[in-house]
Amino acid sequence: MTGSTYIFFDEAGNFDFSSNGTQFFLLTCVSMRRPFPVVKELDNYKHECIENNVNLEYFHCYNDSKKVRRIVFDFIAAHLDSLSIDYLVVERPLLPQNYRMRYASIRRCWYV
Repeated sequence: MTGSTYIFFDEAGNFDFSSNGTQFFLLTCVSMRRPFPVVKELDNYKHECIENNVNLEYFHCYNDSKKVRRIVFDFIAAHLDSLSIDYLVVERPLLPQNYRMRYASIRRCWYV
């Protein structure tokens, strides 16, 4: 399977266009090829946290402390030459009304 590209995709924000919705909606894609040099460092750090009783129920940026996030981002930043990061930021209040229905359709596709 040489030459394969691995793509990791995540979103942040929501599709709620009311005043209760998030201001931004982000789509982020990280792509890389093997070997994954950062994975070994992240895995070792995660196990160090577990062994030192750092509360890491999910090891997910949203739930982790600022200290853990900073260390993880530093690991990733040290390997930027081995991956590609692409993103789209939508400032939802500025999105024209005719596009809002299109985003609602995308949401239905994702949750089918």
